[in-house]
Amino acid sequence: MAGKRKPKSPRDRFAANFMAGGPEDTGDMEIKGAKRTDHEGPIHRSIYGWLVFVLPSRALVHHSPNEIDLRGPEIAKAIAKARRLGTVKGWPDLEIVLDGKIYVMEVKAEGNDLDPDQAKLRDDFEENGVPHAVVRSIDDARAALKKWGLETRERGMP
Repeated sequence: MAGKRKPKSPRDRFAANFMAGGPEDTGDMEIKGAKRTDHEGPIHRSIYGWLVFVLPSRALVHHSPNEIDLRGPEIAKAIAKARRLGTVKGWPDLEIVLDGKIYVMEVKAEGNDLDPDQAKLRDDFEENGVPHAVVRSIDDARAALKKWGLETRERGMP
């Protein structure tokens, strides 16, 4: 494969992986050396890659990091700094901005449910007219987009 360049954008990486028959997970974004098992990360990356691939190119898809994976004395300082900068505990994992509207998705592994902060934010989003979905797979994300009336460029894809 010498001379072949790896696609750079998330949309291109997902498309190349999909066309090659690879798994849905865009594993090139995997964190190396992680010790604990990350059940939601692969699901999150596959949903993110799929959204970027199938939504119109004008759509903005964003992940808001709201977890800090540190240990020891540095964690308290990092959490305090993040909160001062506006991090909201329980904020949804993915935001989609399209045509003047925002939609949010909370990614969960099978068997996991919203924690109390996430449930309160879900209610707050819905009270403010912002569609919210809990997604555990690309199929869940597909169903949420359909429910919200968002068209995709998914024609011909399984």
